[in-house]
Amino acid sequence: MGFGTSIPINELPKRLNELEKNKIIVTACPHKDRATIAMVYLKTKGYNAKYLEDGLVGLAEALRGDAAREFVK
Repeated sequence: MGFGTSIPINELPKRLNELEKNKIIVTACPHKDRATIAMVYLKTKGYNAKYLEDGLVGLAEALRGDAAREFVK
C-alpha cells in the first residue's frame, strides 16, 4: 500500500524490535486471516494491536478518490 512496515507473519517473532509498544499496531493481509493471527500474537507480547476488518482489499476500496487524500493528511 506504500505506507507502514511490511513484516511477513513468519518473520514477526524475530522482528518485534521494529515495532513500538507505545503505538497502535495495525495488522493487515489481503483477506484478514493472517492479520488476525498476527494481532493475537502481538497482544500476547504486550502490544496494542488491531487488524483491518476488511483486509487490504477493503482498505484499497476505501482509499479511492478524495478519501485517499484525507487519509494521508
